[in-house]
Parts: sequence; C-alpha cells; structure tokens
Amino acid sequence: MGSLLAAGMVLSAVSAAGDQDAGLPANAFVEVCRSETGGHFFSQVIYAPSAGVFVSWGTQTHHHPIRTHETRHFVPGENRWVDAFPEAVAEAWAGHPKQWPGWNICAPAGSFYQRDGIAMPRPTSSFYQVCWDDHNGRVLFYVGSMTFSYDPVSRLWELIYDKDEQCQPPALLLWGSLCYDPVNKQVLLFGGGGVDRPDGRPHTWALDVTTDRWRPLELEIEPAARCNSRMVYVRRHELIVLFGGDGQDRALADTWVFDVRRRRWRQCRPPRSPHARHCHAMVALDQSGKVLLVGGRAVEPSRMGESNRRDLSDQVWVYDPGDDRWTPLDIKPPEIAPHQWYCAEGIPGTDEILLVVTSKYDHSQITYRFRYDRAAPVADIEGAAPGTFAYKTTRTKAWYEDVPPPDRQAHREWLAELPPNRWIEVHPPKSTVGRTWGTALFDTDRGIAMKWGGGHSGYQGTDMAFYDVEANLFTIDRTAAFTPEPFDRWGRRPCGRTFFNQPWTRHMRHTCAYDARLGVAVFTDAGGSEWYDRTQNAVVKHTWLYDPVRRRWLEPIRQPFPGGGSVSPIAVPTPQGVVVYQHAPGRTWEDSGMMYRLAGQPGRPETWRWETIDIVGTDRPYQREHMTIVYDAKRDRLVFLSRERQSGEPRLWFFSMSERRWIQASPQPAGGVSTREAVYVPDQDAILAYGPAYDGDQIWTRVYLCPTNRWIPLSIETPQFTVHEVALEYDPIHKVAVLLWPPRFEADLRPHLLRLDVERWAGAQMDRSDDGPSRGRARIGQRGLGASTRSRNTVPRRISSAAA
Repeated sequence: MGSLLAAGMVLSAVSAAGDQDAGLPANAFVEVCRSETGGHFFSQVIYAPSAGVFVSWGTQTHHHPIRTHETRHFVPGENRWVDAFPEAVAEAWAGHPKQWPGWNICAPAGSFYQRDGIAMPRPTSSFYQVCWDDHNGRVLFYVGSMTFSYDPVSRLWELIYDKDEQCQPPALLLWGSLCYDPVNKQVLLFGGGGVDRPDGRPHTWALDVTTDRWRPLELEIEPAARCNSRMVYVRRHELIVLFGGDGQDRALADTWVFDVRRRRWRQCRPPRSPHARHCHAMVALDQSGKVLLVGGRAVEPSRMGESNRRDLSDQVWVYDPGDDRWTPLDIKPPEIAPHQWYCAEGIPGTDEILLVVTSKYDHSQITYRFRYDRAAPVADIEGAAPGTFAYKTTRTKAWYEDVPPPDRQAHREWLAELPPNRWIEVHPPKSTVGRTWGTALFDTDRGIAMKWGGGHSGYQGTDMAFYDVEANLFTIDRTAAFTPEPFDRWGRRPCGRTFFNQPWTRHMRHTCAYDARLGVAVFTDAGGSEWYDRTQNAVVKHTWLYDPVRRRWLEPIRQPFPGGGSVSPIAVPTPQGVVVYQHAPGRTWEDSGMMYRLAGQPGRPETWRWETIDIVGTDRPYQREHMTIVYDAKRDRLVFLSRERQSGEPRLWFFSMSERRWIQASPQPAGGVSTREAVYVPDQDAILAYGPAYDGDQIWTRVYLCPTNRWIPLSIETPQFTVHEVALEYDPIHKVAVLLWPPRFEADLRPHLLRLDVERWAGAQMDRSDDGPSRGRARIGQRGLGASTRSRNTVPRRISSAAA
C-alpha cells in the first residue's frame, strides 16, 4: 500500500518543480510545509508558469489576527510559502498585513480597495472560480460578482469588470469553477449556485481571453446543476473533465467532458465511478494525460455498502479520458478533519501535483507534494455505477409518503371528542425534525401547520414540512436541499436561491405568517433574502412567498424593511393581510417601530407589495425576538406580548387597526407572560400563551381573557422545552391549539393538541389568578428563556387521564 511520508524523511530530497529525478517518491503524499498561518479556506491554488510559483489568494476565517498577506506564493524550489507583495511596497508591508474587521468568506458582491496606491480585491473565498490564463499570462478570477486578474510577476491586480457591469455571468455566484481552454483561447465557467434566477444556477459561460468578453453558451446538453466540483483540462485529449459535485439535495457521481474542438458537453459512461461526492480535490496529470481525484465528502460510510466502507476522504482515484475508465488507487491521502478542505494543482508537463490542506477554524495550512506513477497499486474499492447519486438525507419525500393512508373520518371524530383544557399528545406515523429557533405558521384554509427554517447550529434542510391536523400526518413538499459547504452549520447564509427556487434556511423566529386573503405563506426574513441586485447596483431585501396548494415557492417581492436577528420582524395574520412590526432601517427598536401590510389583489402576484401603516403617536412597544403579536378578531386590534426593557416585567400593548395607535393595557394585568408563542382563540375570546413567565416557573400554559383584561394560569401538565424551539398555532377548522414540540434540540416534533374551554375552567380555579412573580424572582431575559428550561423537563411528564 502507498504511504504518507513525513516531511523530515524526504524534504531535503525534493527540489524544484517538475524535477522528477530529484528524489520525490512516486505515489506518496509528502508533507513539505506546515504553518499555523496563511491558509486560505475554500480557495483553489493555481500554478503560474510565468513566475514558476503556485498562487493562493483568499480570506482567513474566524476572528484571529491576520498574520500574512492575502496573496501568497509557494516557491517549489524552496518548499515554502511567501507573502507576494508588490515590489514597490514590499518593504513597507512586510510584517504589517491588512486587518479585516470580520469574516468575509463567500462574499457574493465584492469590491476593490486601495492600499498605498495599490488596487486589490477585498479577499474572500474563490472556490474553483479561478484558473490560469495562458494566453495573457495571468490568474483569472470570477469572484464576488466581478471579473479580475492577477499578474504573478508584477504581483499586481486588474479589475476587468466591476460587479455592476452586466456583460458577465450572473451575480452572486458561489461554488463554481473556471477552466482554461487553450484551443479556443477561452475560459469556461460552469457550476456553482446561489444566483438570482429561478433555477439558481449560471449554466455554461465562456470568456474570450483575446477580447475579455463574456458570453453564455447556447448548448442543447449540459451537466446537471452542481456546486463544489472543479473542472480540469486534459491537454492530451483536448477535454475538460468534470466529476460529481453537490447538487444541493444530493451528491453526484457522474462524469462529464467538454470537447473543446466540438464545443459541447458529453456525459461519459465508465464501467464504475467514484462514489457520489463533492469538495474533492481534482487535478490534471499533464504527462500521463489522466485526472487525479483525492478525497471528497458527501455520504457517511454506512450508506456506501459493505464492500465500500472506506471513507471518501481516504480515497484516491485516477481517470483516463481516453479509455473512459476510473481506477481506485491503493494510496493513502493526507488525513483531513471535517472542518478542513483541500485542493490540488498540477505542474504543466509533469505528473507532479501540490496538495494544500486548509482549516475553517484557524489559518493553518499543510502542503504536500505528490508524483503519480502508472505503477500505482489498485485499491479494492467497488465504486458506484456511473451517474448515480446519493441524497443528503434519508428522510426523502418518498420516505414521508411510505405510510398507511390516513383515516380522516376516524381522526375527525376523535378530534370532536377531545377533552378540554388538556394537552393531548397525538402520534403521527412519522415525524419531522424540529426546525431550530423558529415558530410555525398555520394554513387556516386547509387546517395544516407549516414548519420551515432552521439555523446555523441546527437543521439546514430547505424542505417545507406540513402537519395535517385532521389526517394526523407529516409530509414535505420535496426532498430537502442543504447549504453547500463551507456554510454547513455556520451562522452566515449564502444569497440568492437554491437550484429549486427556494430561499436558504435561517432562524424563522416569528417572521412568517399565513395570508388567508392572498392564499400564500409569507416569509419576511428567509436565509439569504437580502442580496445584491446588479440591475440596481444595490443590496435589496426580499420577501419570499409560498403557495401551500401547489406546494412551491413563488417569485420573491421587494421588502422595504430589514431583517433583524435578535430584533426580527414580527409577522401577524389579519383579515386585511399579513401585518409586520419592525424597527426602521439603521435604527433601534425602542423608538422606531414601523408597521407594514402586505397589499395586492388575490390571484395577481404582480400587484403584491408592502404598504406602510402610518402609526399615530410616538409610543412604541419594546421589541425582541422572544415576543409575539396576535390578532384579536373581535376588537380588530393587535395584542403585543412585550415586556418592560429594564425590569423584564410582561407588558401588554394594543394596536387598534382603525385608530392606528399603540397604547399600553391599563391597568397592566398581573400574572402575564412575554413569549414568542401565543395564539388568539376566537370562540373563547382569549389568548393562549405557551412558556414560563420567569426562571423556575412551573406554569407553562396561560390564558389572557380579552373581555376582562385578565391573565389566568392553567395548572395543567405541559410539555416543556426552550420556547424558541417550539411552535404554537391555532386550527380554526377543528378548534384546537396545535403545539409542535421537540423534547430536545433538533429532535423530532411531537404534536400536542388542546381544546380551550374557559367556562370549564371555572369557579375557584379561575379566581386563583397568578399574581405574577415576586420582585425577588429572576426575570427571564433575552437568552435566559432557553437556558432556564433546557436543563430540566426536556421530556413531558405523563399527562393525567382526568379532564381538567
């Protein structure tokens, strides 16, 4: 078996690039350089023949001091990386790298900046959207919605097309690939996503490097959309080779070539292929006319079959385009952790490559050299059939549908007999994973709760989950897509759209609602919904709309108010349309709450727009993400379950839809709660609220009686977990409250139903209203709500069989 050799064993024997007689062993990865700084995560390294160096440009992640220049060269004769300063400023810049205020990984709309009169692109991840332009002797980039180049000899940059210029591929592109075609003197662009198009992809483009003019190629056939798969040019066969990639909902295992003579794509059918994967290092071996593939990730070994239990990151394959044959090699690549990424680049005229490993969490970088020899031993890996794929999740749409048909009549009768004032757990045949840090919304026309979203620390899938109350059944609209790496579970979201015209997942908090008038679900703060619009040369915020009947996303519309993180828009369904409360752009929430209504004509999306609601007076409720607003249908008013900013005491605010003025409840009723999860129950003229009022509170279900301005506690068994993971909705068709409750973080949802009957909660029980927490009790702050409940009672206590 081939081996991975330590640097100390052979470092002195490895000399200049391409000198294969200098002692570099065949078919072994040799570590030649290791550093704790200088690594550029998710940025492809490029060999520059004019300077005889490898070029690396990109960003450094996480909040560590930057200790190297953003452009670096690897000098093969010295086996080391050096800062590539322009000669005129080399002395002044040495030891003084530019410091950036925060992460700039995957910037969809970049810019050039000036330092001491030198123009340079602001660093970001380049993915594979970079290649060597042999005609002009430059490194060419399409990154940050800009086309630009780097001269490795002068070490200077040139902006070819700024981000607002229309004559280039779609803006916002991430995860794509560039490859130089020397026959036609053009650079081919393919792959990547996140662009503002219904299919979320750029298709195939070409840049004529003799004129620097981009054009889209009109092709009858091209590969399926994918991310994080590099194209490489094989000179001997005059073919550009592409394998696998991230299809967002699946990993791919197909092999394609672009014939540069015929200028068209062709799918290959080798006898076997590497398993479906993405983020693999791929490089052309110029001397042998083959392609080397190293590592990759996508599917855990347990899903690859008994004969293929070798982890993807531990695999090396070689592809011969002439024979259309993939062969697994018994060569051990460098170990790579889940938070690391590597890329490979070859040296023209040789079968020698450089493999560079970089880290997501620091600036570390490990560099290896490798020389391929056709005598490499073959590994015992069965591989996969060509063109196969692997979904990123086992919970596909077909998985949800593989259940017995529901007995709607029987469940409808059971719902009609539901005992009042008790949380009753129902048991659907299958459930869906909790979408972290967000509420749900309710389709009041069909009696279905809808759950979508997630977060940087939790579920990333873009599938819309539906809980049909009458059928007691969970379904989804399509198999989930997931954010391509390196976002993964990071807090930062890409912009634009998925390949399936969806927004990216994000904490939904209470930013979505169902608009019964227009018949659409409204999402005011979906992931990546604030993106650069090249036609306006501005960043534009969008509202995403969803059709629950056809179960598909509609075209997003422009939104005049911002998202907000911990101060997010609060969306409220009303008969006049969804109403939103949010602070003004660039202002704080204490003094600048603004309101908007989604207007337009049903069935005519071209008329849908946000209208400002002019608020009378200057009083505004305090707003945070752990609060909500409900619509009181009997009084045509909004009820804000806010709190006092300093003391944390619950505060009720009312907004009359006719008078358009915020006023505080007077007097403020005792025993209340400020929570994100509450619903108005029309036939009881009451608000049902979920969650504790203070740390250690044992009452998790409360009712606000609208006619008497009074809170009453319901001392009933209530499933408890941190409120930002739970969703409470009201089903007006079956007249039950629906609690979508996960017993722990990212656990499956366990629906509970409650039929509220205020009259049954009578006599002495109603008289024992909660006087509220004493001043000695700790109030729940913005984060304390989750912290106080996560550590206890994460599993519901057994529900009593006696009706309240």
